[in-house]
Amino acid sequence: TTTTTTTTTTTTTTTTTTTIPVCFKKATRWEPINMAGQDRTVEPETEQCMQRCASVQGCAHFSWWPDGGCHLQDSSAAIDSDQQATSGPPTCETTTTTTTTTTTTTTTTTTTTTTT
Repeated sequence: TTTTTTTTTTTTTTTTTTTIPVCFKKATRWEPINMAGQDRTVEPETEQCMQRCASVQGCAHFSWWPDGGCHLQDSSAAIDSDQQATSGPPTCETTTTTTTTTTTTTTTTTTTTTTT
């Protein structure tokens, strides 16, 4: 009788890092929608709209929509509810979250051969 046992262990580690500005307020916008001298621009992400606000003198807030719409507001603007919009100040701190997931799979194969 011959017995052969083979054990294979595979370990996979996945690390995901997400950086999110902590000052973004979802479902909010500022009114009036545009400060003097500023019109709607299209920015691909909320962060680019915030950067635009930071580059414009007098900008105190931005409002951004998923279609890319970016509007800037000055300090006289008032916050308002809008389920589609995200707003925030010209600069803010960011929070970085790192998630690490490790998966281990062990496969054992046993083969028994009997010779008579």
